[in-house]
Amino acid sequence: MKSKRDNAGKFISNNATKGKIVLAGLVFLILTSICYRVFENTIAFFKENTIINHQMITVKFHTPIEIVSLGELDRRAKETKMIEELSDKVIEEMTNPIETQEVDLKNITWFWDIIWNSESTRGTNNTPGSLAYYCEQKGMWNELGFNPQGKQCFNDKDHAKIRLALWIADNCKSKSKDQCLCFYNTGRHIDTCAYSQGNLSLAN
Repeated sequence: MKSKRDNAGKFISNNATKGKIVLAGLVFLILTSICYRVFENTIAFFKENTIINHQMITVKFHTPIEIVSLGELDRRAKETKMIEELSDKVIEEMTNPIETQEVDLKNITWFWDIIWNSESTRGTNNTPGSLAYYCEQKGMWNELGFNPQGKQCFNDKDHAKIRLALWIADNCKSKSKDQCLCFYNTGRHIDTCAYSQGNLSLAN
């Protein structure tokens, strides 16, 4: 005949086994939930990004792989296309202001001169806290006030000229000079604004 002690021991042993099973079940559910979340986040990430393989040494040093957003990849493709279209000769010949009211998408000199003077007084006003100063401290360049929210910096002035040409091609097609300047400053296509009229004290 089993003693009460034996029955109690068996009861405790059964409860311990059940506890282990419950604990194992909880751990399994937690791990499954974590794996699912990681899988879900990975899919969401690669819907917006992709991986680019680089040769270790080209003109510049790169990491073997790079993860970039699809938007950045598209921007690079447009930039490459623009570089091919804008030969050195075309860029150097952008010296005369355009005669027509509609923006000439390949002549950015007039636009460059206005915003370079307005944003940094042609590079002479790069006070601490300004975008020009911020980029200069990084060994880069942006005296155009281009994309201040993103603290955009260019490798050099030539790179900035190409990027600005891209911006004009994307945003100023069939627009007047005033509309293009106003959009650069306000983000809106309006016919005229303080910025386009040179009244910088009232501009954004």
